[in-house]
Amino acid sequence: MLVDSYRSMDALRKATLEELQEISSVGPRIAASVLHFFADRHNREILARLHEAGVSLASAEQASGRLAGKRFVITGTLPALSRRRSKEAH
Repeated sequence: MLVDSYRSMDALRKATLEELQEISSVGPRIAASVLHFFADRHNREILARLHEAGVSLASAEQASGRLAGKRFVITGTLPALSRRRSKEAH
């Protein structure tokens, strides 16, 4: 199965319809949608600009426990934690 190789956006862009459908939970409709997305020049340009700007498109690890699936938004200030440090802790 090719799931691990699709952590890279470039590998996803180069995938064939058949390779995409080998990924768990990806059927013909989603695979065709992915191909259609990457066939659009505008979408590829946006992804290139994001990459050049330093945006990392990494997969997130699945959390477990009582807080799994929860998001926390820090508004205001915390005396012992700067905004930059709170982002790094994420």
